[in-house]
Parts: sequence; C-alpha cells; structure tokens
Amino acid sequence: TIICRAVPTEYKFVKYDEFQGVVWEEGENRYFALTDEGVVTRGGAIGEPITPTFGVKDPSYVPRLASGRSRKTSFDDDVQEYAVPIPKTPKNKVATGTAGFRDELHFHVVCPWTGMGDYVSVVGSCPELGNWDAKKGIKLCTSPDLFPIWAGVLHLQSCSFRDVEFKAVIVRLSSDDWESNPNRRLSLPAGDEEGPWEAFLNFNSNTLKVAKFRSSPVDKAHGSKENPAVVKAALQENMQSVGRQPGEQRRSTSLSLLAERVPLVAEHWGRCRDLSGVSLKEQCLMLKLKGVPQIEAQKLFVEVVFEEGSQQPTLSLDLSSWEAEGLQAVWSLAVAVVELAAGIHFFHFRVNGAFALSGEHIRVGRWNALYRSDPLCRYLSVRDSRGQLEEGPMVEKTRSKRIGDMAFDSVVGDASSADATGLQEGGGQIVRAYSVCGHFGHGDSDERENQDGANSFAPFAKEIYEGLFDRELMLRLDGVVLPEVPEPPLQLEGEDAGCALRLWAGAHMIQKAHGACEDAFFVDPHGLGVADGVGCMVQFASYGINAAKYAAELMEFSSAALKSGGIASEDKIPNDVATRAATAMQHGESQAAAYGASTIAVLCQQGNLLGGANLGDSGFMVLRKGVHGMSIIVKSEEQQHSWNCPYQLTRLPKTLLNRFPKLQLDKARDCERYTVPIREGDLVIMFSDGLRDNLHDCEVVSLVNRTLPPMCADLVGLLDRCTPPETIAKTLALAAHERSMDAGAKVPFVEYSKRHGFECIGGKQDDITVVAAWVVADESQPSPGALDVDEIVEEMHLAEEAEVERLRLEEVERLRLEEEERLRLEEEER
Repeated sequence: TIICRAVPTEYKFVKYDEFQGVVWEEGENRYFALTDEGVVTRGGAIGEPITPTFGVKDPSYVPRLASGRSRKTSFDDDVQEYAVPIPKTPKNKVATGTAGFRDELHFHVVCPWTGMGDYVSVVGSCPELGNWDAKKGIKLCTSPDLFPIWAGVLHLQSCSFRDVEFKAVIVRLSSDDWESNPNRRLSLPAGDEEGPWEAFLNFNSNTLKVAKFRSSPVDKAHGSKENPAVVKAALQENMQSVGRQPGEQRRSTSLSLLAERVPLVAEHWGRCRDLSGVSLKEQCLMLKLKGVPQIEAQKLFVEVVFEEGSQQPTLSLDLSSWEAEGLQAVWSLAVAVVELAAGIHFFHFRVNGAFALSGEHIRVGRWNALYRSDPLCRYLSVRDSRGQLEEGPMVEKTRSKRIGDMAFDSVVGDASSADATGLQEGGGQIVRAYSVCGHFGHGDSDERENQDGANSFAPFAKEIYEGLFDRELMLRLDGVVLPEVPEPPLQLEGEDAGCALRLWAGAHMIQKAHGACEDAFFVDPHGLGVADGVGCMVQFASYGINAAKYAAELMEFSSAALKSGGIASEDKIPNDVATRAATAMQHGESQAAAYGASTIAVLCQQGNLLGGANLGDSGFMVLRKGVHGMSIIVKSEEQQHSWNCPYQLTRLPKTLLNRFPKLQLDKARDCERYTVPIREGDLVIMFSDGLRDNLHDCEVVSLVNRTLPPMCADLVGLLDRCTPPETIAKTLALAAHERSMDAGAKVPFVEYSKRHGFECIGGKQDDITVVAAWVVADESQPSPGALDVDEIVEEMHLAEEAEVERLRLEEVERLRLEEEERLRLEEEER
C-alpha cells in the first residue's frame, strides 16, 4: 500500500529472485491516474480492481484504493504542489494579511536542454526569487504535453516587478547552468500597472516579452479541466514571438518529459542519477613544440587544417603559453570556438607552411583525430580512471606524462605474485548499476539466447566491478569507431608506415584454495606469456619435481629470447612474428633447468602484427571495439589429448623417465601458431585454463564493455580516464574465481566435460592467471615525418636575414637616388 498523489503514474512489477537477481516485467509500463473525484482510471476508462498477473498486461486492471479510508484524503492534501502546472485563471489578490502579495507573474520559459532529473528555475534579486540562490528560486514545471515550455507562478511581496533582476537556471544534480546573457529586467506595458502578468522567454536568449495574463481556454470535452493541448496551442503564438521557430523540432532527454507515444520502459528508470550537468573540460586543438625560444615562438605562424570535405576552414592558432623549462611553446584553439559538429574529425597542423602532427592528439595515419561528444565528455569528466565519481577537482596531467606513466618495464611473475585470497566465498553485495542498461542483466539478451542451458549469468559480486565504469559507458560509446582514414593531406616522401605500436600490459594471479600456485607469466612492451604448471606432478616431488619453478623458468627464458639480441628478437627473425613466438617458446623449453610440466602460451608484437604460439589449454584472445561495443575477433584453440589432458611441456629426471619408457612427451614444436593483424585500441587477453574453464566468452565481453579503451579516451582528450590493463586483469581473474567457487554454476568446463561423456556441475577450482594488454601508440619511437623545429627556425632566421638585407639594399638605393637628385639640383642652380 502506498499513499499516492493525484498525478498520472507509470509503474512496473519487479521480482527479486535469489538466483536470477532482479527480474523486470517486459513490455511497456503499466499506468493509472486518479480523478478529482477519487476514481482510479486507466487511459480515461474506469479500471477494475482485479488481481494482476506478472508480465501480462490486462487493459482493465488498475490498483484498488485501500479500504477503510476516504478516497479524497489519499491525494487531496497539497494537490497543487504535485499537479502538472497548467496556467489557470488567477484568484483575486489578497490585499492584507501575511498571505497577501503585491503582484503576480506567470513565467513561461522555453528550455529543451534539460537532462535526467533536471528542472528549470527562475532566480533573482528578491527573496521570492531566492536572492540569487538557484536552489531557492521559483521552480518551474512541465509535462509531456507542454515540453519544452516550463511554467511557474511568482507572487511578489517584497518589492515591485520594476525593481527585480532575474535569470533562468537549469538546476542539475551536481551543478547549475545559468543563462549567459545579462540579467533580465521586466519592462511592463506603459500606463498599465495592474497585473497579473505573463513573461515569455527563451533560455540563453536576450528576448523577453511581457503581456497581460489571460485565462487558459477550457476544453469543454473535459468539463472544467483545462486541456494541456489547448493550453499549449494558446501559448504557441507567444513562444514563437520570443525566438522559437514554428515547427522546430526539440528533443527532450529528461525522464519526466518523454511523450506518451514513446513507451517508458523499465531500463530507462535508472538514468535519474546521470550527472549531466557537470561542466565540461574544454576540448582544444593543441600543438606543442619544444626547443623554441620565446622570441622565435612569437614569430611562428601556426594553422590547423581539416580534411578535405569537412567544410571547416583553415584556422590560425594563438601562442597560448611558453615554458622556460624545455623551451616549450603551446598553440591552442578551443573546439567550441571552431564550432565543430559532433563526431570524429581529422586534421593536421602547419607551422610556417610546414606539415606537422601534434603529440597532444591521437595520430591516425597522416592525421590527428578528435572526437567531439559533449555527452561522453560530460560522463567521463566526473569520473576518475577507476570509473568512480570524483569527490574533488580532477588533477590533470599533460598527455606526454600520461603516456609515460604506462609501464615500459618487463616483468616476470611467478607463484609469489599470486593473490592468495581472491573473493571470500559467498562474495559481497550484488552491484545494482544505476545506468540505463543496469537493469538489462549482466549478459545481453542475444548472449542468453545463444547460451541455451549455459550459465545463469547472475551478477558478480560487488568487488569485481571495482575500477570499472557502469554500463552507461557502453551506450555513450555506441557507434564510436574510427572511420576509414582519409587520404594523406600531403604527398610526403615514402609510404606511411603508421604509428609505432606497443603493448601496455598488466596481470593478476589468484591461487587456488588448496595447494601451491603453479602459474607464471611475463609482460613486456612487445611480448606476453602465460604458463600453467601441472599440479598433479606434485606426487613426484620426491624426484625433485617442482611445476611452479618450471613454469617460472619457461617464462623467464621465453621473455629473454624476445628481447633485443635474443634468439627470437626482431633482428634475428625480422618478418615472421609467429615464428618469433614459437622460437621464444622453444628457447624456454631448452633453457629451463627445473623439473616439471606446464602448458604455455607466448605472444610477440611487432608493428601491426601479433604472433602467437600456444601449447595446451592456456591461450589468448584479441578484442576490438566495434559499433556496438567490444567483440572477440580471435581466440586460440586449446590442444587436448583427451578429456582434461592438455598438451604440455615436460622435463623429467632420468630416474623418473625410466619408470615410463613408453611415455611420449609433447614438444614446443607441437604448438599452434597464430598471426593476427592488430591496431591501436585492441585489447589482448592471455589466460590460464582457470579463466577458460570458468568464464563464458559473453561474460568476458560484458565485463570488458565496462572499460574505457585508451584510444577512445584519447579521442576526447581525457586519457587519464582510460581503464588500466591491470584493472581488467584483476576483474576477469576475480570473476573467474567467483564462478569457480560456485557449486551450481554451468561453466564452460561443464559443457566441455559433457561433450566427452562426463557429467559434472559447478565451477572448476584452479589457479587463475590473466594478463591484459591494450595496444597503444609507442611514443618512445620517433614519429615518421616529424617536424624539424630547428630547420624551421633556421629557415625563419635566413628569411629574416634576407629581409634585412633587402631593406638595407633598398635604403642604399634610396640614398643613392637622393644623392643623385641633390647633385642634379645643384647643377641646375649653377
């Protein structure tokens, strides 16, 4: 039972299921309204108080009023506060008493730029208008019929209308958007001091029309009630007179303003917390040059040139700053000044006519690129790199320092790096995302259909989502992909080899609940590896078997082979990345001194290719951002001799080998090889079978879609907000660990076992290792076609010297001519 005000109400039934989490009714919202007589209706017809069925729409069903109560008392109190504010004929003024007022003014403000949970307020210089406090002004209201017109009434007591200054303000959850024009003043019609009045204005427009208030037309078809459609039609003439064009289309993003013809489905309800009012960090077109003295920097002429066909003119940039440290000069131009349309733009710079690309923008071919999206920038501006809302001001770094923060070091991790706890059994609270798609469930509908009989896709524990963005990010990135790169702006010498690439990697390991951790990994700017020591070899520990140490040595020597000068380095094997990866694996096999057995996967990145070598049931996958989110473009196949018996490298002492004379051992040459084209923004994930056996691909994709790729963050100039790879690795490892501890989960290992005739249920407990790596631009390498600042400055000096010499010669010639003229005049005088 609820106490309901007299407003039309949309609602749905929701089930809270222990296993499935939140289950919403499908289809359009249910609806009911209360008449002035206290009758519950649905769509104008009196409904029957029957018992509803979950998920089934009964057009005659409405909630019943609680028995034992007056129908009027449930909604009559303060009804004017909650009713849709439609202008009505004013009551007579009260001349005396505390409730009296001197004059009455009805505001009508056209404002289509409200977001979820926003409202428009009129704020001004008198107490009734809040004394310039946006939260205390006159709160205006609207309805689906009236939007984008916001209406409200001011009863002025403290002063005259002629003495009041005011502005309209969009009041948001975290900030307020004030009109940029000067304060408004009312100009009442000459010779007419008797109200009430109406004021018509457009938000952020200097126009203001004041007229005598006229009663709203009454729709006789609805009795004494005023029809909103009739009211809006009556106001339309005045609205158009203050700047709105007839027939101009307006789009509302406000939850409360969706037209009735647009069904308000349950997934939209969570958007009320969207902080759309946060001021944006200004996007700028920027060029930085080092080694330029200040005097020379002031002489340089810098332009920005957009791709042909963009209809953007070539613009000049002003020198905005100069730093003595490094002699760094900065030229910039605000995107708002350029008035770029939403979308991706390609451009380059010219310095004294010479072609240049900026290191402050992402480089794509012979172009810089920028993505203009106020909704995405607004969403990211209030969140840090962990996807959390910022409590204080964001501390910005320069782009070069941010890139430098991405680790370049090589790391080899073994059992000592493992997380011995993972998630506590039972997990934490289930996260309730407030984003638009937070109610979709954590697996997409098509994924559910394709995984018939698979996992229940219940939400993971809250700890798993730490450091990720909410599902709103996927919607705001929807459609954001780089288009085809335009033709080079200039015919430069040589072919464009593209930007140099490298891997920005991080890893996370979780030890199984019982027994030692036998996993190992390595990460390198151009290589990755995972090894999973075979745990059952512990039964031969008395022979000196140590699978954990063997896996660690495989990683150590494989990593060393890929480095410069190594047996699998680029200078030794220049044009075959798959062979480089396989050679590194073979080097690890030949150099490892410990005894044991292990599966192994090695990746090698060179240019825009990724080479892979995989032996056993560890592996890798490559994900790429598409129009509708991330998707897996390549995934390695596991190698199995039989059920749960993967290929593996094995090194045994002779005493143990003699016990098994017919034992056939797998070799590194038995590995599967892969060559995968990659590009900036791709995500590479390597894993041991602890992840492969416990997480479905769709669950991996669902979690990865909560991350922000560095390329996308760089396109909007907010690289700090990208998701670090170690966060992704930890998230996937914890998710796999949670599934492994779930006794009822239908994980991939259950399906795999069923195909081989084994019936089992629940997760597979094992060591879990995940290595994640973003493919990013390698800014440690010189950019092809880089601008030679010294040469430009030298040319500028030579040009200045030539100009000085030209002026000197002109002056000499002028003096010579003057001397000749003087001599001629003297001769004439003689």
